[in-house]
Amino acid sequence: MNRSDDMALITICCIAYNQQDFIGKALESFLMQRTNFKFEVIVHDDASTDRTAHIIKEYATNFPDIIKPILQTENKYTKEGLNFQFKYVFPYVKTKYIAFCEGDDFWIDPLKLQKQVDFLENNIEYGLVHTKAVKFSEKDGSFGKVIGSECINFESLIHENTIVNLTVCLRNDLFKKYIQEVRPEIRSSWTTCDFPIWLWFIKHTKFKFLNEVTGVYRILETSICHHKNDEKRLNFHEGLNDILDYYLAINGSESLEKKIRAKYTSKMIKMAFLAKRRASILRGIIVFYEGKDWLNLVWIFITLPFFFSRILVKCSYYMRNKIFNKI
Repeated sequence: MNRSDDMALITICCIAYNQQDFIGKALESFLMQRTNFKFEVIVHDDASTDRTAHIIKEYATNFPDIIKPILQTENKYTKEGLNFQFKYVFPYVKTKYIAFCEGDDFWIDPLKLQKQVDFLENNIEYGLVHTKAVKFSEKDGSFGKVIGSECINFESLIHENTIVNLTVCLRNDLFKKYIQEVRPEIRSSWTTCDFPIWLWFIKHTKFKFLNEVTGVYRILETSICHHKNDEKRLNFHEGLNDILDYYLAINGSESLEKKIRAKYTSKMIKMAFLAKRRASILRGIIVFYEGKDWLNLVWIFITLPFFFSRILVKCSYYMRNKIFNKI
């Protein structure tokens, strides 16, 4: 591997906020990794108001050669959005490879890192390795479906993100090129950090999918993409649309653009009604008209009279899905 024995080969990047009940499980899953190389964990606490930072400090004291804490005194996400990581976390990564796992998720395969690094070391044309994960509902205390699957090309990935963040291992030199070219740290409207990375990588390198479950993706009702609040969920999906705007402008054909925009818009239009966001509904009308998606257009105009009734909007959307599934 041509590296000093004292140097880590891979950095695990872990961000945490108010995850006192979960962060210990995540850190333990990193520490259980069995490797023939050194690794480090950069764990960033975004000024948690619970005991998360205290727990991280304890692990850093017990494992100073592995756990490298970054403990904020003010919340960076509130001020700068999700991409604060590109200013406060990733600049500290100096290793050849990077792996990701947020503070509420965890790994279950002690050989995860070894398998992924071995593959990348022996296959220089590949820049990213990912696996499957299993969902765990914190509300029900039960495991759900297995997620993650092979990604064929840019079109398939932008149509549906099948790459699970906590399973990814990638090359840092490519990651640095992504940061230089895309400058994600200035794109405060983007509401997910990982999807833009995958979209850039799929255009510049090969992906390897290992068909095995290596981690657990915890479903929390307060998470940004599973929040019950319609306004917050709509904000998340509108941030996804801003990501689409960027990538479709430089990589998408006209036919692909219309198809993808219609797909993502159909997911968020119900939230636009429930959040009473007129501008988002108007945007949906434009997208469906440009894409000649007449069925969704008809549904919007049928639903407009129910604008102020959550119950009728939900009933209308339920009937829409019933009809669409039969067509």
